[in-house]
Parts: sequence; structure tokens; C-alpha cells
Amino acid sequence: GYNWLGDEKVYNPYDILLLFDRREFDAYWFETGTSTYIVDKLIERGVSAVALDNTLSTGELLSDFDVERATTEALLFQSGYLTIRATEQQGRRLIYRLGYPNREVRLSLTDRLLNRTMRSTEAAAGPST
Repeated sequence: GYNWLGDEKVYNPYDILLLFDRREFDAYWFETGTSTYIVDKLIERGVSAVALDNTLSTGELLSDFDVERATTEALLFQSGYLTIRATEQQGRRLIYRLGYPNREVRLSLTDRLLNRTMRSTEAAAGPST
């Protein structure tokens, strides 16, 4: 489901190889490629997984490689969690509409954020009596 301004989409061969090897569908890419840094940054910035789908960005923002300064969309685009769904011309500026590349990434990232948020909430509440 990854797309870079064309009609052709790219898939992750690692998922397919593991599917054939294990003969079982699973979130292979997400489990081997998810950085706790990304999840921590999303929580730190208060970003909802739902809000990430269908976001807008510019090429300038997406190409910022300074990890501490980069927008959330740039971090997720560069690491494969978001892909280009469409482009829109707004005056002289080309705007990119971003979204999740596939269901595995959307569900897995949402689950990871929810689990981390729940653990943080439980830890802040202290031990239950």
C-alpha cells in the first residue's frame, strides 16, 4: 500500500515471505519494525492515531530529516507509517494527503498507542487497592 505520487503501489516483501513461511497472517512488519521512539513521540505530542489518517502536509515538511524538529507527519512518512494517498494543488504549492498504507499498520499502531496510554494512565493512578 505504499505510494510515492504514482498509481503503482509498493508492498512489503518481508510480510509476504513470513506469510508463506509460517502459513499464517500476522502483523509481521509492525512487530519487527516498530520503534518505541515513534510511539513515545506520538504520546509526547498528544497525537491520536485516528487523527493521522487523511492528514495534509507539504513536501518541505515531509523532507525534514531533523528528528527532533520534524513534524509528526514527516516522522511517520519517513518511517513508513504513513504514505501518500493523493496530491492537491493549492496555488503554487503541492499538498500531500497522507494516510495509513494498509490495515496492518493502522490497527497495529492504534493498538500500540492505546496500550501505552493505558499503561501510563494506570501507572499515574498508582497501585489499585
